[in-house]
Amino acid sequence: MPDDVSMNRYLPRILLVDDEPAVRMLLRSILKGRYECECIDAVDGLQAQEILSMRDIDVVIMDLTMPRMDGMTLLRWAKDENNSAAWIILSGAGGFEEAVQAIHLGAFDYIAKPIQNVDELIITVRNAVRQRRLEMDREQLLEDIEERNLQLAEQVVHLQEACRILTSQQETIDADLRRAELIQRALLPLRAPEMDRVAVNTVYRPSHIVGGDVYDLISLPSGHLAVYVADAAGHGLSAAMLAVLFKHRVPLWDDVAEQPFPPEKVLEVVNRCLREECKAPGLFVTAIYALVEPDGEHVTLASAGHPPTLLCRADGSFEILNGDAPALGLQENALYRQNVISLENDDRLLLYSDGLFTCPDMQHALTPECLANLIVSHTGDSPSALHRLLDAAGDRRRGYGQEDDITMVMLSVGETTSSVDNGLSDTEGSVEPPLTTCPGLHIGQDQHGTVISLNGRGCWTHSADFFEVCLQELCPDRSLTIDLSYCEYLDSTFLGTLQELVNQSEEEDMPLFLQHVPDGILELFRELGMTRVLEHIRQTDTHVPADMTPVLYGNFSDRDHQHRVLHAHEALSELNENNRREFDRLIDLLRKELEPHTLRSGK
Repeated sequence: MPDDVSMNRYLPRILLVDDEPAVRMLLRSILKGRYECECIDAVDGLQAQEILSMRDIDVVIMDLTMPRMDGMTLLRWAKDENNSAAWIILSGAGGFEEAVQAIHLGAFDYIAKPIQNVDELIITVRNAVRQRRLEMDREQLLEDIEERNLQLAEQVVHLQEACRILTSQQETIDADLRRAELIQRALLPLRAPEMDRVAVNTVYRPSHIVGGDVYDLISLPSGHLAVYVADAAGHGLSAAMLAVLFKHRVPLWDDVAEQPFPPEKVLEVVNRCLREECKAPGLFVTAIYALVEPDGEHVTLASAGHPPTLLCRADGSFEILNGDAPALGLQENALYRQNVISLENDDRLLLYSDGLFTCPDMQHALTPECLANLIVSHTGDSPSALHRLLDAAGDRRRGYGQEDDITMVMLSVGETTSSVDNGLSDTEGSVEPPLTTCPGLHIGQDQHGTVISLNGRGCWTHSADFFEVCLQELCPDRSLTIDLSYCEYLDSTFLGTLQELVNQSEEEDMPLFLQHVPDGILELFRELGMTRVLEHIRQTDTHVPADMTPVLYGNFSDRDHQHRVLHAHEALSELNENNRREFDRLIDLLRKELEPHTLRSGK
């Protein structure tokens, strides 16, 4: 049960400490008559000490001169015990100096004895109670703040863990996107097939790391040239994977009839495959497929929901060839019609994706008519005409970044020079550099051997240069040290290239070492099972020469880079079963793309 005063705790609790009963009675009478409070008596310091140890007291009114324990001793004890009561000292004649000393010890105020002014006592008590309440509120506020700080600290820990998880997931997503980009670029043609009468020129610009556009140029055994441009719905990884599926479902050659599949048949087969294999809503592909006769005099076209083809004649006229068939994957048993076009000298036929039309303000967007007028008014060759169209699309965006992939394929009758331009998207207005930025590669010599430093990001685009310069420096009597002090990231091609270099150094007994390997890259070594690479990390670092010089990059072709990517991933795949599952599809794809001809039969 609570004590008899706890039920009335809202009243101030005042402890009256004096060895004279008359003084205590007078104080009680004054306080009870003029102020609502609860009064508790103590005959001396020891009794007051006991009460203060057991109860919460707001104000203590205390005489200094008492038997057994005087007021100053009690006040010092209260200070040592951090007692929070407000203390009012009763000071008789000649006790002024002791009262001042009590104030120095923390007493709130003092009142002279005998009490002459009742109002002064009541005001002093009220002020003391008010200060006590303010101190209690302050203590409570500090406790609340401390509790909230603890809660915030716990939340910060949870947020930090969430950020760590998100960062790890983002790194995984970035790695997947880089691999997807690698796969997608492996799908693009490396060079244009040569034809006697027709030049083929291309421009490809993805809007993101990976995009939804795909195109191809394939020479068929009959001498025909198969050309297509396709645009998968959406952007990013899902669009890129849909484009990959499209490419591997395109039938090119009829083995039974020993002739190319007609364009309308090609689109019907792909539409059926997409309907069977992609059941989720919103997955579709627009495409234009062209089959060019060996002599270049005729082109057979079929379109599936794709932007109109432009036929620009030598006399300055042009035709906009629209198709009325649906996109692939939208309608079951859709029919696709084909048209045969005759080509004459200096005619140009443009196949493209709708990224040319994407513009923040569609009132300023290009139109097929604008494109055709730009082509027929252009006096230069076809590659410069394509770049004129690309620049025009950029001008219409008025400084905004490219939001959709752009692909253009131009067939030009009478020209002889073909070209393939698969460059990266423009980075104007971009804060971050493209992920394919090559690291700084520097080389230096000391008395023990060669040091090669790799700075920044190690990506596949310069792995061939890195591999060649390391091979040149490997020798039995001098060491090769690869310094990764300032390396931020290595993609899978660079990792596989390091594995190849270590394998070769062990096979030929040539000293190769790594040093200053960042923790993130060490983790990649362990994750991929690159045990032999880990064994080549120096325990004692070698000095990096002060006169390091940049490595001059070699002139490697697209096919050279593809071979490098293939060999690097083969080296990783051989390490363990996990790597084999991770990279085998990519390896198979790269091997097929490096074959002289890739012909697929329809179903």
